[in-house]
Amino acid sequence: MDLPANLRERAGDVSEYVYAALIIVLSMTAMAIFLWLMYDHRGLATAEGQIAMMNALFVADTLAFVVAAATVAICLSLSSLHFGDLRGQIRPETFASVFVVMIAAIAFTGADILLQPKPLEDYGVNIALVFSMISILTGVAFMALCVLRLRPEGRISALIDRIRADYQEAGAGASADSVTMMPQMSGASQSLMAFLDRVSAAGDPGPARMAIDRLTEATIAGAGNAQDVKSTAAAGMLISHIVDVGAIGAETGHPAIVCRAVERLKDIVTTVRAGPVSSAAFGGIGYIYTECMKQNGRFHAGTFDPWLAGVYAAIHDATGRRDALDRAVATVEHALADRTALTPEEQVRALYASGQVLRRVAETDQSEEIALLAVSRLTEARSTGTISGLEATFIDIEIGRAYATLAAMKNPIKSYKKALSQYEEASKTISPAVSRYDAAMLDSLQGYAHAMLADEYSKARRYDDALNSARSAIEHYTSAVRYFTPRRSPGEHGLIMSGAGLAHTLISEIYAHSREFDGALKQASLAIDCYKSAIEATDREKSPESYASLKVSLGVAQVDLAEICFKEKRYDEAISACDSAIASYNEALRIYEDRGKDKQAAPARKYLKEANDLFNSFMMIGSGKGGRQLELADSL
Repeated sequence: MDLPANLRERAGDVSEYVYAALIIVLSMTAMAIFLWLMYDHRGLATAEGQIAMMNALFVADTLAFVVAAATVAICLSLSSLHFGDLRGQIRPETFASVFVVMIAAIAFTGADILLQPKPLEDYGVNIALVFSMISILTGVAFMALCVLRLRPEGRISALIDRIRADYQEAGAGASADSVTMMPQMSGASQSLMAFLDRVSAAGDPGPARMAIDRLTEATIAGAGNAQDVKSTAAAGMLISHIVDVGAIGAETGHPAIVCRAVERLKDIVTTVRAGPVSSAAFGGIGYIYTECMKQNGRFHAGTFDPWLAGVYAAIHDATGRRDALDRAVATVEHALADRTALTPEEQVRALYASGQVLRRVAETDQSEEIALLAVSRLTEARSTGTISGLEATFIDIEIGRAYATLAAMKNPIKSYKKALSQYEEASKTISPAVSRYDAAMLDSLQGYAHAMLADEYSKARRYDDALNSARSAIEHYTSAVRYFTPRRSPGEHGLIMSGAGLAHTLISEIYAHSREFDGALKQASLAIDCYKSAIEATDREKSPESYASLKVSLGVAQVDLAEICFKEKRYDEAISACDSAIASYNEALRIYEDRGKDKQAAPARKYLKEANDLFNSFMMIGSGKGGRQLELADSL
């Protein structure tokens, strides 16, 4: 259950109260045991014994208070000198309650010794014992808490909780600008940055990485309410903290901190996807990169730039941001600007990253020139003699993907064959025994290339070749889907099942062309099942355009099924399939129109009109009113 924001912010404070309550219960238990032992040994049978016990308790209470106060003072001093103010991490109420309990024990025991009140003559020692046990154990527990909070993990957690609380307090009755600026000036923010700067400079990147993770969690949680301007402003300010920590990593020469900050900013961009929070995180990656480049060679371009290009490419894949692709290109070109400064291994890494990025640019821009450049860069990386066998295999796979991209623009049959040749070479090394994921991904890529090659063969009326390629596609897709299940990888599962749907559709069309209607009907039904499986694995809210595209593909398969049933004079089934296709097209159109995607909506409108015309023809024939339509049925 999602708690209200104010309860979430105070959830961390509850632990202190639970901790105190537990200490009190333990104190009472210890006191009861102590009293039993005391009375069992009859140590307080005389008045002199009781007075001696009261004096001893007074000394013990006073000593416990002094030791506790001194320990807390030392912790505060250390905290102030090195890391900030400990009082920002422990609530003032906790300080007050502990010292009130300890002073109460001293006050009661001292008053009893001085005044010796008659009503408490028989019970004074017992009450003093209770106070003393609670006081001493509470003091010990509080000292342990103070020391614990000096540890990096405790300090970071407490400071981030304080920062989040500051946002809530700032946002209670203030503008979005106030929400953004007030926490920036808070002591908690300054203390956190000072602490992380100090420990990072001392050579320990662990606290900074932990802070980045905690800040990321808080940012994503705060960005969930996109309609709340103040929540968005607060999330943006938390992002600035992550960027600051990344900059600290750059200044102190810790790649682990920089990489963690960049990775977490990428997670924010791909999770939030749009809006000012995503843009702030995306911009933060660029700022950290700039800080790294200022550090006089601490972050070598031959190593860091290709890695960062991969981060930008991953952002593009997840969100479709073109500016991420542009930055990936700029970053990897920066790495290749001076090849003489790169080792052979770094050249291979940079060329490989360049080929991956350029392939994506070619796909997006439909550029034959860039696709050929991607092939050239990858081939150059492959020809370097310093790579291992496994590295060569992954380069082969990427060359195959580049050729598959080129196929959409130039010599499709030849290019898909080259892609398959590269995949076949890679399959000699990649197997489930080496890596189940990579083997399944290779099967998926081979399935796609075979399916697209089958489509090209079908357009060229090379039906035997098309049939063989489509069957090969289904074989590879069947192997891949065993690993990429809907639960494990819903996105990849959807792509695989969509490709399998295309392969079954092509086989169905070839059978229908040969008037093998039973086989065509079976393949059309399998295509529909594949598309439905792909749709079930696709999140409509997160990937609406992919969902709509699958709905269009499903509609096409349903129309194919309707036409086959129509030719077989199974009119009721034809009408039902055509009606389902119309529903699929309508749903896709609603998604495209709601998002203003007129270009994607145009084919769907065309298919919808054709399906409606076909449906009307089926209805006329089914009712016996379309004599001339029967001639059409025989000619189809």
